[in-house]
Amino acid sequence: MRFGFSAAALVLFSCFVTGTAHSEVELTDDEIAWRASNPAVTIAVDNDFAPINFIEGGQAVGIAVDLLRLIEERSGLDIELTVDRWSVLIDLAMRHQVDGIINADITPARQAQLLYTRPYYRVPQAFVVRDDAPPVTAPKDLADQRVAVLEGTSRIDYLRRHHPGVTIVEASTTLDLFGLVIAGEADVMFSALPVTHHTMTENLVTGLRISGIFQSDEIDSLHIAVRNDMPHLRAILDKAIADISRGQRLEILARWLPEALLQQPQQDGSEVILSEAERRWLADHPVIRVAGDRAWPPIEFVGEQGAFEGIAVDYLRRIEELVGLHFEFDLESDWAEVVAKLRARQLDVFSAAAETPERREFAIFTEPYLDLQAMIFTRDDDAYVNGLNGLVGRRVAGVKGYAVTEFLRRVAQEVEIVEVADVSSALKAVVSGEVDAYVGSLLVTGYYLRREGISNVMAAGEIPFQISVSMAARSDWPELRSILDKALQAISAQEREAINRRWMGLRISQPPDYALMWRWAMAGILILLLFLGWNWYLQRKTADQRIALKRQNEALAAEVEERRRAEEEARAATELKSRMLANISHELRTPLNAIVGFSELLNGAGSVKVSEQRKADYARHINSAGKHLLDLVNDALDLTAAEAGSMPLDEDCVSLNDFLEEVLPLVKGRAEDAGVEIRSARSSEVCTVKVDVRRLRQVVLNLLENAIKFTPAGGHVDIGYALRSNGSVAITVADNGLGMTAKQLATAFKAFDRGSDPFVRSSEGVGLGLALCDELISAHGGRIELQSKPAEGTTATIILPPDRTVVTGRRYAG
Repeated sequence: MRFGFSAAALVLFSCFVTGTAHSEVELTDDEIAWRASNPAVTIAVDNDFAPINFIEGGQAVGIAVDLLRLIEERSGLDIELTVDRWSVLIDLAMRHQVDGIINADITPARQAQLLYTRPYYRVPQAFVVRDDAPPVTAPKDLADQRVAVLEGTSRIDYLRRHHPGVTIVEASTTLDLFGLVIAGEADVMFSALPVTHHTMTENLVTGLRISGIFQSDEIDSLHIAVRNDMPHLRAILDKAIADISRGQRLEILARWLPEALLQQPQQDGSEVILSEAERRWLADHPVIRVAGDRAWPPIEFVGEQGAFEGIAVDYLRRIEELVGLHFEFDLESDWAEVVAKLRARQLDVFSAAAETPERREFAIFTEPYLDLQAMIFTRDDDAYVNGLNGLVGRRVAGVKGYAVTEFLRRVAQEVEIVEVADVSSALKAVVSGEVDAYVGSLLVTGYYLRREGISNVMAAGEIPFQISVSMAARSDWPELRSILDKALQAISAQEREAINRRWMGLRISQPPDYALMWRWAMAGILILLLFLGWNWYLQRKTADQRIALKRQNEALAAEVEERRRAEEEARAATELKSRMLANISHELRTPLNAIVGFSELLNGAGSVKVSEQRKADYARHINSAGKHLLDLVNDALDLTAAEAGSMPLDEDCVSLNDFLEEVLPLVKGRAEDAGVEIRSARSSEVCTVKVDVRRLRQVVLNLLENAIKFTPAGGHVDIGYALRSNGSVAITVADNGLGMTAKQLATAFKAFDRGSDPFVRSSEGVGLGLALCDELISAHGGRIELQSKPAEGTTATIILPPDRTVVTGRRYAG
């Protein structure tokens, strides 16, 4: 298929090629050999840093994971992700049990074991305040404020260095930070924008708003840290990261952040945070000499007034406003000459240049601020050119000193390169037949074709090279590179869009050729219709696949959740059974041993003279052990019947005053032996209830015995009852004994669960008492409430419903 495009259609074509896949980055022979020996590398990814990296549907997802996949494509490596908690992963990385880890802050201890790549993502920061609070839009607004910050992060060091007047309030989680601001314990929250927004959205946080966005190289510049015995891996990853365009980064961010946040300025544009060293450097170097290209429109060029104009120049003017630098252009030299001058330190900075190995020898580059697609241009009677392979054996024009020309020299040795002075000369050589093709930027070439009215040159193919336009300082001025980087980051997305739109939409006036316009208009419409049709088909197909995949994922997630619950229930049942068997076997063995032991003593009484009193004691011990054994069995049987709902109630009416007079003597002796005072709060109120008296007695006795058991000598146990205003009756047993923790309270009514307290573990019983009491009172339609604090005692309240009250007085408790 031929690509026949006129100058008017080049802008439309540029939209189509923006997302074109790129081949792998160029590697050295040593790096290629290392990759062949290590085709798969393991990268550790934290499972809880949403939306940068986290787990969703059992898979690692997020901004960092999407960027890793792009790095994988560019590097030719097979990246395998190891996902776990951060504390586990950083330990694996430090012990070299994984090849790399993402997002590790740079510390001296880690630098002893790890090598760090260039940043793959500079995370914007968010300021969050209450809805009724004044906005905080930039760090300068933090003066004298209480700032909530995640503990252990680089934001703390940043605030201490640049804003020592603020009060730092630390918290361990992002949700805790929100809580500090909502509760008024902090005035503003300072956190990573993606994490902040994701947490607010997922947890429906209200009453707060994001009032400002800020970015600095000193905070959350995310790197990949690799083992320090793998320098080749670090070099390969660095090249892959550098090859990812700004547009591709923004595309990934758009998947995880709403458009409103992406379009919001990263900071207010009036403040670029510079270090003290950078400010001193600025004072010593107020004028910077610029190496600009006189003939690279619309990026930069000398206009009709004899001054430099273009996209890069607009960026420089904005940087002058932000940091106070003054830029002066070399107006006389062509591109090859200014490159040589910057190498010789006669000029100071590239305003628009692509980073290449040759230029890295004498210049240090900022992050790219513009991405341009490199294309192959031929006469319109030529055939489609299939990338670099299609150029083999041909004469190809390349502008001297351009990055794409250097790229061709490195990777296309079988192509004859003819160097020319500028793009205009290259196009004239193509038209005249002096060369077969020209390779250059689609945007710049389209500008020249329109300006010079060339209609018989077309875009005939593309090469795997994207021109990432950066600024670059001379290599002995790292301070200047840092200042430029910070200033570029301070230019908002709206300002960048306005600059690009101004120059990319520029048209050169020339007499119209209406016949040509109609022909290309029809061709453009046809291409657009074909594109829309194909796009519609792909969208339908993708939507169907997405729906099917979603259903499969939902079904799989449901199955996984069901299996997880079943496993948890089975595990709990197994633990309960083991605990029950252990407790019952221990508790049954004690009375059985007593019965067997004393029985043997009685059987042997014929050979050994035993007094009648001793025999009576033995018989009493056997009887006591038998009763204890019978109580254990009865409790187990009663609990089983109650849980099954098959326990009948033998109901009768009883006065609670009479009931308490009957119950208290049964525990009086045990209380006296334990040195515990039983205090009964006699009520003047008349209260008769309809209950199973035996079962109620069983419950009250159990509560009293527990209170006596866990109350030290000298303590007291209070028992009484009261009528409530709703007609219910509350019988209360309160002690001032050992008390229970919140954890023990939570499991108090579970059968066979006796907690971990050594005093409780050493006491009698198998843990059935409270569980049986709860079931017995539930059978009456009531409930038991427990209140307790360690060392302060426990209060157990039996609440019988109003329909159990037969006769009452007229006074009620609150």
